[in-house]
Amino acid sequence: MPKEIERKFLIDSTKLPDNISNVRATKRITQAYLSIGPPSVRVRVVEDLSGIFVDGYFTVKGKGFIEREEIEHELPSEKAYGLLLLSPYNWIVKKRNYLKVNNLLWEIDEFEFEEGVPNEWLAEVELETADQDVELPEWIVKEVSEDSRYTNASIAKNGWPNES
Repeated sequence: MPKEIERKFLIDSTKLPDNISNVRATKRITQAYLSIGPPSVRVRVVEDLSGIFVDGYFTVKGKGFIEREEIEHELPSEKAYGLLLLSPYNWIVKKRNYLKVNNLLWEIDEFEFEEGVPNEWLAEVELETADQDVELPEWIVKEVSEDSRYTNASIAKNGWPNES
């Protein structure tokens, strides 16, 4: 079964380079969970920044943090949106940027919340192996790869974690 290997980090968005959105097209992602497992079952709709639906995905993720099984299938965006409506959990809305650093492609997510709640930021980097060395950019604050509160499923269920 295909595996996803990734590490996740809190970041200081003020230290990101100015050209972050120039690396690859920025997009807006709306995702929801039909089941929070393991396994978790997620549906995602991807829009360009003008609000046009461009992709839809149905994903099942297994148990684990840094390394876990993952199966993902593309769906027509209209069907994916219909599945979003079935979720009993909060939707996650985030803007995704891409930044290549030291030959690794980082996904930089800006989580959007209701008006008056500040946006939060996470960065993920997909790896070839779980023990692959990663040189951390200056904008990394803290690794949260194995902190279950920072999984998207947990954020959908419980909201953004409060740091203590």
